[in-house]
Amino acid sequence: MLNYHSLTQQQYVDLLVSTISSFEGPAATVYQKPDDHTTIGYGYTFFRSNNLALWQAAGITLTSAEVTLLQSIDAAPNNQKDSLALQFTRSISTTEAVALLRQTYPQYEGPANTLLIPFSNERAAFVSLTYNRATVKRGRVL
Repeated sequence: MLNYHSLTQQQYVDLLVSTISSFEGPAATVYQKPDDHTTIGYGYTFFRSNNLALWQAAGITLTSAEVTLLQSIDAAPNNQKDSLALQFTRSISTTEAVALLRQTYPQYEGPANTLLIPFSNERAAFVSLTYNRATVKRGRVL
């Protein structure tokens, strides 16, 4: 049986965000590697249908043009999301990148939840691995 190094929920979230951000490194502007999704911040991909909601939940102030573009990305078919995201010319701060990461990490917790891993150092490592693996696999979550 594995002995977990238990954490409070806040300690877990802080450790997870710190771990992911240390591996990802911040990207202030949108970029796209060959055969990958358009990305900004700490591995945030625009290949989703809830970009506007996530940016607003992160507390990031957006211009009306940015709101319109995020709505367009959200509504676009998958084969158009990346090309639309390349039009997102805004630079984000490290604080905004962390805020986006705090909004998006929960979608990568599925495998940890399935395995009933408690808030712990081990869960943070596992979810970080899931997050980084998903960004490598063109946005597919394990």
